[in-house]
Amino acid sequence: MDPSKTNASSSAVAAVGTAASTGPTDATSAAQKHRSLAMFTADNTMQERRSQLLNNPLLSDVKFLVGESRTPIYGHKVMLATASEYFYVLLCGDFAESQKREIPLEQVDPEEFLQLLRFIYCDEFEITFENLQTLYDLSRRFMVTDLQVALRKFLEDQICQKNALEIMQINRLLAFSSIDETCLRMISNNPLFFFNNEDFTMIDKEMLVTIFRCQRINCTDDQLASALDVWLQHNTTAEEDARQLHDLIQTGKRSFDCLKLHLFGNRQVLPGEDVGDFIFTIDSDTHISLYGIGVYVQSNAAVVNFDVKVYEFQTEIGNDQYEYENKQCGVVNVADLFFEELRMVPRIKYRISVDVAPPLYNQAFVLQYPCTHHTSIKLSISGPLSGIDPVGLAYLYCKEHPYNE
Repeated sequence: MDPSKTNASSSAVAAVGTAASTGPTDATSAAQKHRSLAMFTADNTMQERRSQLLNNPLLSDVKFLVGESRTPIYGHKVMLATASEYFYVLLCGDFAESQKREIPLEQVDPEEFLQLLRFIYCDEFEITFENLQTLYDLSRRFMVTDLQVALRKFLEDQICQKNALEIMQINRLLAFSSIDETCLRMISNNPLFFFNNEDFTMIDKEMLVTIFRCQRINCTDDQLASALDVWLQHNTTAEEDARQLHDLIQTGKRSFDCLKLHLFGNRQVLPGEDVGDFIFTIDSDTHISLYGIGVYVQSNAAVVNFDVKVYEFQTEIGNDQYEYENKQCGVVNVADLFFEELRMVPRIKYRISVDVAPPLYNQAFVLQYPCTHHTSIKLSISGPLSGIDPVGLAYLYCKEHPYNE
């Protein structure tokens, strides 16, 4: 996955501290820099003047000789020791370096070291997807915990549904647990959206396993297996590994990350052509997400095909087809049909249409006068003209969601 394709532009800036332009821009500019600060005027702040100390010989009490080139970079012990436990121990501890004016750092790139110092000295600092890994490595090596916090905050601010897979893959090298948790919440909430995303085929096996181990996810095991088959088509995997991944799906104990809103009514068996669409509005102020439906099945066919369409007024907002393996021929059971999350708002008319093949001409198990009961989700169910048609739905898979999401 190419980080430049993320929804957040790779030039996105995380503000964590004064514009770095007030200090030198490379490791060699300090020699030309005046040993002075900006004039004390109402136009510049104390922090702006502090940022000018970046790689500035003025008041410097330590000089680092960085990289194989031994590029001199000037530092100030009070700034460094208060920013990092590494520098505190190095400059104030019992090490020989604490008594030296010059300290070699041969295994560090001079420009990268300046990026670290820029974070310590300056109020504003640019974090991009291009420098994310470098900054993380520096923060770990020199124990700058504030920089790690800033990097995590940068990723948190970039996460959205369009790039959650990509952010989670990037985080595989950074291991911020909160980032994984946020991404997994998004993925488990609307997994079919992500399984249909081209980025899904580019994640590694470890990340795939992490997703499949989610204990709550809004799709069926069959849909997980289909997603795995797509991933295997794009990734070279040993036969034993593929078998273990399939076993993970079959043996995992999962539940849905939503509620089952049951429909109540008079249960009857009617001619199949008498089954109508399910038409409803949300009467409460609750916004809901719809993830799927439970459809009554009473057929002698070994495989039953469903064509499910969802409309907002007359606009189609969902269209999915399913092949349902009817393991209990002739017996009434319920087929769980999940689709991508559909956001629904109050006082809008929605319609769910279900076509079945082979058609249920002889008989269909339905509910007459369906209704729901929930403390906060109030549905008004109606027919196309007047009255309420019998419906073949057993329940809705849904949950409330905040207005601002």
